[in-house]
Amino acid sequence: MPSVDLNQIPASPPPDGVTPNFVNPPNQNYQIYSINIALCLTGTAVLILRLYTRGKLQKTIGVDDWFCIWAQVCAWLFAILCMLNIRNGYGVHIWDLYLSKIKPFKQYDLAAEDIFVVGIWLVKTSILLFYLRLSPEKRFRQMTYGIMVFVALYNIISLLVFTLGCIPVQASWDVTLMPTAKCVDQLSFVYANAAFNLFSDLITLALPIRLCWSLQTTLKQRVLLMIVLMMGSFACVIAIIRIVTMMPFVSSMDLTWYKVTLAKWAMVEINVGIICSCLPVMRPLLIRFFPTVFGSHASSGVRPIRPADAKDTFGAARKKVIRNWDYLSTIKGTHAGETTQDVESLHEEPKQENGNSEPAIMMATEYSVTCKRRSAKYRSPEAFSFWKDYLRGSRLTTLSDPTISGEAKATDVKAIRAAFAFTLAETVKAHDVTYGLSLNARELIPGVETLLGPCFNCSPIRVQLQQNWTVRDLCRSLQESCTLASRHGYVELSDIIANCTDWPAGSDYGWYLDNFPTQSIPSCSLNDAEVLQYSMDGRGDLPHQLRVRSFVDERTWEIQVLTSSNVMGNEQASVLASMLLQIGQRFSQSPEVALSSPLLRDGCVDGAVDGVAFSVARDENGIRQEIPV
Repeated sequence: MPSVDLNQIPASPPPDGVTPNFVNPPNQNYQIYSINIALCLTGTAVLILRLYTRGKLQKTIGVDDWFCIWAQVCAWLFAILCMLNIRNGYGVHIWDLYLSKIKPFKQYDLAAEDIFVVGIWLVKTSILLFYLRLSPEKRFRQMTYGIMVFVALYNIISLLVFTLGCIPVQASWDVTLMPTAKCVDQLSFVYANAAFNLFSDLITLALPIRLCWSLQTTLKQRVLLMIVLMMGSFACVIAIIRIVTMMPFVSSMDLTWYKVTLAKWAMVEINVGIICSCLPVMRPLLIRFFPTVFGSHASSGVRPIRPADAKDTFGAARKKVIRNWDYLSTIKGTHAGETTQDVESLHEEPKQENGNSEPAIMMATEYSVTCKRRSAKYRSPEAFSFWKDYLRGSRLTTLSDPTISGEAKATDVKAIRAAFAFTLAETVKAHDVTYGLSLNARELIPGVETLLGPCFNCSPIRVQLQQNWTVRDLCRSLQESCTLASRHGYVELSDIIANCTDWPAGSDYGWYLDNFPTQSIPSCSLNDAEVLQYSMDGRGDLPHQLRVRSFVDERTWEIQVLTSSNVMGNEQASVLASMLLQIGQRFSQSPEVALSSPLLRDGCVDGAVDGVAFSVARDENGIRQEIPV
């Protein structure tokens, strides 16, 4: 039997009234080249900006970045296969081709489909891996991993069906085997795969919304972050368009022509997915070029409020009381009864009723108010360099299922700082812990000579306990850390996270220590103004934080544990306060004892140490442990 020459047989009969053109047929070559190259170049440009942000600005390349890189490689491979397939009739009507072109066309097309599936899989995995950076919350991470498994399963199934969809397998591209082969309806499965992609896009899009809304930041920042993350909704729109575009071609035989339209939307989907996965990561770069829009300290909308009784604050004939309230978690400071936004702007001179000016007395307010302005204005490379080196490889220590056990007694400020770090490490079973510590840093504030009162700001403190350390070693290390951190204390946590670490955006301190020499400082007189200074009264983010405050005076040392019941119950908080007292006392009494010594852990229980009792009180401030010195 003579062999059949496939180069002489048309691939398909033409529609009625159409004459086949085997010499110079109509084609879509320009569209194929322009769309594939333009989209891949755009995706690659955005990916380069992402890698610059991670590698240059944040000095860290994560697993999600590598997944995104390989997704872009898949996008380029998909584009190259489409362009190479032009020589096999890609973009030409099937009736304008000979049957010999169909086999290589389908081989290239099958390879492109497999690469598209892998590329979309990598993009979605990159986005989900980025989500894992956003929060340590157990339920959120479980849901993220669950979606990751779902995406992996349906993409693996898609690869198997596309590649092994015929028996024998060669029938997927060899038309001579088609009459006797059994094959899955490939186009219908492409339709189903697109529907699964759309579903996974929607659940991936919805996943971080609640998390973003619960972040402890301004409404503007939450909305901006949600907008950036919801840019993925555009990828959902593309997936819907691709599904709708496929519908007219389900029963069409002109596959070499309509495949261009399907591949075009597939190329849009994968590159838009890459761009959407890069945008949230690029926030530090956006802050650098658009600080007023994407910065942490764009206008907060807080306006000065003047109470009705503030007009007679500085009378000539009366002695007035100026109260210095410091709120760690707001941007409000009180000066002569007036609430303001920035301590640096408080230079008004109070006047007597006769019009004569007196020297201005500026009350110290929350130090982080000044930090907001300094951090946005100066953004010292030296400070960013310090925080990058200091925090490299660390994580903010969180409050996952704390279990506290210990006892009580009193000590001084340095010892309580060491006791806090040691207790935290013992509680979370880690040698490397990072937490928030209030530091007095008056010298960093411009015009400090005009300020009256303490000026505190919270900075991250990292402690890496060494196996051979003594108590003295821990105290010395903490003192050095506090000294270094205070020099760059004007950089706020949000800026440190954005520019110096790979921590999730919106992270906040899980553990927080406020350290004060006394709960209240006696009043003093300045001419006719009596000045009363009060220690900080900030509550912090108590639903998510555990805040410890210590006060020391000549007779009493007091520990307060401030938190919510969903973080730690009253009993556990009481035990924590007791443990801090007991560990602190032993640190003070035995500075040369090794941290590994059981002497630091063993002791009295039930609220008594060496015969000295302490009281436990519960009030609106939380758990209070107090013992006489």
